[in-house]
Amino acid sequence: MKNLYPLAVLVAACSYTASAQNSYPMETVGTPSNACLVTAYSGWANNGVLSFAGSAEVSNVNASNNLSASGGGNVFFTNVPGTTLEINGFAPTSAPQSIDLTFGMYGYNASNLSELILEYSTDGGTTYSPLQYKRLFRNYLPPTPWDVMESDPIPGNVNFANLKIRFRQTTSTQQFRIDDIAANFYYTLPIKLISFSGQQQKGENILQWKANSTDANEYFVVERSTDGRTFIPMTTVNVKGVGEFSYQAYDRTAGKTFYRLKLVDVSGKSNHSQIIYLENMNGSTALIQNVYPVPARGTINTQLLSSKSTSATVILTDMSGRVVTTSVYTLMEGMNNCSLNVQRLNSGMYIMKIITGAVTETRTVMIQ
Repeated sequence: MKNLYPLAVLVAACSYTASAQNSYPMETVGTPSNACLVTAYSGWANNGVLSFAGSAEVSNVNASNNLSASGGGNVFFTNVPGTTLEINGFAPTSAPQSIDLTFGMYGYNASNLSELILEYSTDGGTTYSPLQYKRLFRNYLPPTPWDVMESDPIPGNVNFANLKIRFRQTTSTQQFRIDDIAANFYYTLPIKLISFSGQQQKGENILQWKANSTDANEYFVVERSTDGRTFIPMTTVNVKGVGEFSYQAYDRTAGKTFYRLKLVDVSGKSNHSQIIYLENMNGSTALIQNVYPVPARGTINTQLLSSKSTSATVILTDMSGRVVTTSVYTLMEGMNNCSLNVQRLNSGMYIMKIITGAVTETRTVMIQ
């Protein structure tokens, strides 16, 4: 299955009480060779953490198509009432304060969410309670209308050995596809995130949050992603002191960008906020958006912003101009992540030249 976090408008925001979030391993169907029932499919690529049952199909048609693909399949609900997908096996190492689910959905119908219902059981499937859900983001990559959904919270004080989550089709009106179901566990930390939001303004993404700190050595790491799954550190912000303070961070990355906060308390324990999404239509139009880590150890990662599908040639030279490696990458329209293996190169400074069409840009990189 492909990882989802689709297109939103310019501002996304969320609020918190006293908890932050860790995501549990997602349902990942892999790439089935043909359609079959969930109960007959053995290609789940989720490291054996979760278990799946039900009468829905595993399908290899109309998979979600995000850049961070994890496979080419999804779970298909034909328009047969009673079709189900059941998931269990959630086993957190410590009891969370609460749990919610995010998942991709193809066939979302805002006028009638009762056609595909979400429910949970705390007694191993004997009885189920309804779990409402809503749309977070819509239509990430056309033409397939994949949306990202979020459920209401489930209390965290359940017996996880008896916890089951179930999708159940109730009508014959519409067909649905479900992809990348993730459980988000919320824990309490001494450092408390009160709110986290973002807005795009004059070509700049502005991130704002408020937190209550208990120790002057606590801090935040602002993390950035182009696909909502793979995050890299953008900047570190120290707390302003003991008590409640407001914070800001700025980013001029163009295009679609996801952000989250990593909260680190004085003991070194950390947790993540929920993810917010911004689209900067007026930011930098440069090809090279980011090169990291600095210095590089083994791998140089480069974020490239392309206006169309094309190819990019990456040439790395030493400071004398000698070419030490050349690689070619296929770029899609939008943000692309390219990794260059430099494990065999000596430590020192190098020049990275990236050529795509008539555009050539260079960066100086350090390898350690």
